Amino acid sequence: GNGYAAAPQVQQTITVTAGPAARLAFTTQPGGGANGAAFTTQPTVSVEDSSGNVVTGNTSAVTLAIASQPGSGATLSCTANPVTASAGVAAFAGCKITGKAGSYTLKATDGSLTSPTSSTFRITSGAATRLAFTTQPGGGANGAAFTTQPTVSVEDSSGNVVTGNTSAVTLAIASQPGSGATLSCTANPVTASAGVAAFAGCKITGKAGSYTLKATDGSLTSPTSSTFRITS
Repeated sequence: GNGYAAAPQVQQTITVTAGPAARLAFTTQPGGGANGAAFTTQPTVSVEDSSGNVVTGNTSAVTLAIASQPGSGATLSCTANPVTASAGVAAFAGCKITGKAGSYTLKATDGSLTSPTSSTFRITSGAATRLAFTTQPGGGANGAAFTTQPTVSVEDSSGNVVTGNTSAVTLAIASQPGSGATLSCTANPVTASAGVAAFAGCKITGKAGSYTLKATDGSLTSPTSSTFRITS
């Protein structure tokens, strides 16, 4: 050796800051919920560099949109959309989807940054708002049971059957040739089962001709059936 002692070790602290913004990431995934109601968990999206560090100086605008849905026609609304990032994080609020019940994903975009897709979440049926004839009455002979018995579903604003509904649905004649016809069914009203009121034994006693039925259930929007014929 040369007789020199080893130099003492010296520790130095180096601060590494985030690099330029390169991508977005869902740091809180959307939680889903009922149709037309705010998600159970609201999403947050972070602006990150290529290594996944949040770019805390970023204040750009992040936009959410539906990436996948059951069918088509669903809409996404939030308290604000796009949301301006604060310290690199865009925290969304009041986001909800109005559309068909089922599985959805969201996509986040921000200019040329890489766009992520959220985890899958579910939208369930919302509050009951209307009735719908899901099986139309089939008509038939005067005083005989219809060839096809009607079923009436309790639906939310998007046409999803409210499967938890057990309210009472009533049928009545909406239009008839002349007057004086009567409608009778095995039961009327019928209590919905899993949101569907299935009528049985319905028949009309009255003049031959064209008829329609109306379904009612409290304050829910009441539909009128397709036209059907009663024969002699």
